[in-house]
Amino acid sequence: MRRSIIFFVISLLLGSLINASIVQADTQDPYKEFWEILWREAKLIEEAESGNITAINELIENSKAGAENAIIISTQTWQTLQELESAGVKLYYTEDELKEMIEEIKAKGLPQETVQALKNEGWSD
Repeated sequence: MRRSIIFFVISLLLGSLINASIVQADTQDPYKEFWEILWREAKLIEEAESGNITAINELIENSKAGAENAIIISTQTWQTLQELESAGVKLYYTEDELKEMIEEIKAKGLPQETVQALKNEGWSD
């Protein structure tokens, strides 16, 4: 009984953390935030090593922000994978399927829309 209650409370806490992360992810770019956190971390480590007590406290808070940011990115990745799978997009291919695709590309070439998209990205023939 006690384990069930503990499990329930932990589940609620994790659920609220993930839901809060999803809401936060909708309001800012987590990938941009990732690089900002890393930049702050490097700066704060340098300051903390010189004995700056304030920097040490900020470093702890920045590390917590990094953990929350990792949850946001992981959640978004998982949601995207789920959406792709539910839309019928195949995410994994066997070796034989990949070989078959290569042979088809060799025989027919890439689809014109793919060629155009690659050219738009700067690729050339």
